[in-house]
Amino acid sequence: MSYSHPSPRNPMRPVHWRWDRARQIVEGGVPFNSRRDDAWVRRAERFFRAWSAAATDLDFARVADAHPEVYHAFHLHREGDRDRPEAAFRFGVEARILAGSSPAEVS
Repeated sequence: MSYSHPSPRNPMRPVHWRWDRARQIVEGGVPFNSRRDDAWVRRAERFFRAWSAAATDLDFARVADAHPEVYHAFHLHREGDRDRPEAAFRFGVEARILAGSSPAEVS
């Protein structure tokens, strides 16, 4: 996926742009761009590389321990499908983040 307006200040970017960008970097061999990408893109990229390389339950646990913030966001997104009970929790967290709540309020 490419973005016609790569500026980090673009309000029209989808909320998941950082994850998409990290996947572009890892899967597509696209280089990290310090003008377009921020520290969270870099963190997502590192998580995605490690997660993709994991093969055992122990490997996955180590990745989760090494990247707790990214892992929990990834897990919440992956497990919080609309048809599952976890969706209400996921949507509540997302709403608080989008409303500008502090990390303490979100947690």
